[in-house]
Amino acid sequence: MVDGPAPMVPIRVIVDTNGLMAPFQLRFNLDEALRDALGRYELIVPRRVLLELRSLARTDVAAKGALALAQRYRVIEVDAKGDDALVQAAQLERAIVLTNDRLLRSVLRRAGVGVITLRKGHILVRE
Repeated sequence: MVDGPAPMVPIRVIVDTNGLMAPFQLRFNLDEALRDALGRYELIVPRRVLLELRSLARTDVAAKGALALAQRYRVIEVDAKGDDALVQAAQLERAIVLTNDRLLRSVLRRAGVGVITLRKGHILVRE
């Protein structure tokens, strides 16, 4: 018999490129915003997102900051490319996806994947 409440399992969150860049563009703390919205969470970055950030970081300050931030989280490999990589990652990890990309949100919903988005600056809303 176990005493006390069962430990909460963290919500897994796959993050796309714009989700990692938003804190630097809108000046907010991503970890605090996620904790406020979800409680316990684990942020996961597909390697393809890292590659995109490396390319953008050559000329974009927000991408440079996002690349440094991404290094703090678990990185996973997926075979798919583009939006399909985020769908595949979410399905493999049983995760939701943090993105503000409207087209991607539609693709994710059709695939049955939960979405969390930024609203009014840095308020995270789970769809």
